[in-house]
Amino acid sequence: MSKKMLLAMVMVVVLALGAASSAFADGDTDTYGAVIEDGRLNKTDLSAPLAVYYSTVEKMGYDEDLEWDYVYNEITGIEIWAIDSDSNGYKTFSVTLDQINAALAATANDYVVFQQGDYSIGYSESGWYWVTGPNGYEFTWEAEA
Repeated sequence: MSKKMLLAMVMVVVLALGAASSAFADGDTDTYGAVIEDGRLNKTDLSAPLAVYYSTVEKMGYDEDLEWDYVYNEITGIEIWAIDSDSNGYKTFSVTLDQINAALAATANDYVVFQQGDYSIGYSESGWYWVTGPNGYEFTWEAEA
């Protein structure tokens, strides 16, 4: 067998192993397929007419065991951004956790906290949020503790 033929076979094996290892690499794309990584909660729904985000405030914490300060984000509410046909987003509305808690205090059932046109956001006493949007779009997710 010639050296060129042997070298070509080795290159084919190396390329095949490289492709196989990248196919099994860890990461969001293996779990979910394509995602939008801008912080939205409905990141796997590429054709959604809206984007759902947590609104947060930056806080300082202190770890007594490690004796160091750290920064964390505390969830303060939920924002809904409408997405137009040119993929531009604009804030439709937001609700605070205080508004959600006040709505739940008024009823023991699932509750629509806010509704404006085709958009709404609700909370279930079982710990799930939901949003609705144009053309019957719905998205649900479990509330963070």
